[in-house]
Amino acid sequence: MKSVRLHEIAPVVLDKMAHGGVFFTVKDGKGRINTMNIGWGSIANYWKGPVFVAPIRHNRYTYELLQDAQHFTVSVPLDDDLKDALMKVGTIHGNEVDD
Repeated sequence: MKSVRLHEIAPVVLDKMAHGGVFFTVKDGKGRINTMNIGWGSIANYWKGPVFVAPIRHNRYTYELLQDAQHFTVSVPLDDDLKDALMKVGTIHGNEVDD
């Protein structure tokens, strides 16, 4: 794993969110996993640590899983290899498909 500084990676993440989105993945306490495409969020530095804030609507399946989760992951594809996967998780609802 490569270590990066927040000020170096923030512009890349924000650009990816604005142009195709990034993956937001959560696993709840029951083992249910869901990934969605997000094009929103904010990056900040709180108490000397990087923070990613991702608002998720209450009516989303992902929100339901977040209620019983301790962590979430934001994955930023750095090239176009995952463009189709981003499209898939952006159009298929996780509570309808377990794929």
